[in-house]
Amino acid sequence: MQAELFSTGGERAIRAAYTRSNRRRSPRFPAPTKSSIVEFDSPWFSNLLTGNLLGMNVCRDATLHGMGLDGPGYRFHKAKNMDHNMLLGVLALTVSAVFSGAAFYVGFAEQTARLTLDDRALLAEWKPAYRRGTAMQAPLAIIGCLLGISAWWLTGQRLFLIGGILLGANWPWTIFAIMPTNKALMATNLQDAGPKSRTLIRRWNILHSVRTALGSLAMLAFLIALSSK
Repeated sequence: MQAELFSTGGERAIRAAYTRSNRRRSPRFPAPTKSSIVEFDSPWFSNLLTGNLLGMNVCRDATLHGMGLDGPGYRFHKAKNMDHNMLLGVLALTVSAVFSGAAFYVGFAEQTARLTLDDRALLAEWKPAYRRGTAMQAPLAIIGCLLGISAWWLTGQRLFLIGGILLGANWPWTIFAIMPTNKALMATNLQDAGPKSRTLIRRWNILHSVRTALGSLAMLAFLIALSSK
């Protein structure tokens, strides 16, 4: 008897709260009628009201539908929350665009220009440019990766996860594929610069182009994810 009273009282309380909330928002959002309330057995409904996670996971969708919370008002708030979650996706897209743009500039513009220098000037220009580029692009890869994974976690859109992984893949690629060439160039003295160091810089640019491709693919994944929301 007590369980039945609790169930009925709980349903009335939720319906009344939802009605007051909808009246404050807009008269276009109708309150659920009595006929839209489904009857729950007491353990199921008690789990919902007490916040029991297992009960909540099982009956959440059916409960929302039965109490009329899948109407315009509920969809309005769901869309609003989705817009907030998509903000992380927009930030991930922005970071990936900055990363890709910087990487493309280095390979397309800077590399082409410095190859016109003599061997010693070429190496002298590459060393500080490499240090400054690393200080900028390494954090961007981490930040973009975390933003993409966070956007996937909140929205369930797998393309955010794919984009985050692609952007984060720049780290292992740099460490295992590019780092040997970097160390060889950094260890070369300016007076020892010659055809060998020039060849290494050309090779470095080819390896660097993979980072440009990874960043561009991540940016594309984020863009598609945002467009398909």
